[in-house]
Amino acid sequence: MTSIAEFDELCIALGEKNRAYKTLEKEVKELRAKVLDELMLRDEDSRSYKVAGSTFYIRQMAIVTVPKQMSEKEKLFKYLRKSYPDWFKSSLTINHRSLASMYQQEADICAQEGREYDGLPGAIIEIKDTLGIRG
Repeated sequence: MTSIAEFDELCIALGEKNRAYKTLEKEVKELRAKVLDELMLRDEDSRSYKVAGSTFYIRQMAIVTVPKQMSEKEKLFKYLRKSYPDWFKSSLTINHRSLASMYQQEADICAQEGREYDGLPGAIIEIKDTLGIRG
């Protein structure tokens, strides 16, 4: 066990690092937005950019959320219960990442089969351009 003085030092160091992290996180968010804006202005064929060992590119991400209206919620839950019974039984909550994963999985299958994808019944779906970075 550490002394009170050592614990104070530990807490102070963590507080300083946390403040620095939040500042850096804000700067990164602003830079990501600027780079994404610049990439969006380019024509479709050049929406990725390589420099200094990193590749910056536009990727589309589905944001899927549970609707607030009870009738739409019931429609979504009925679909999930039928289509993903094992997952539905074991889940205490339904979060946006699970829904986005299911959406993407089903969208990929439809694309492979050449079919149009209507989305998860009842879910609120927003397709958003985000910045991807490799390297």
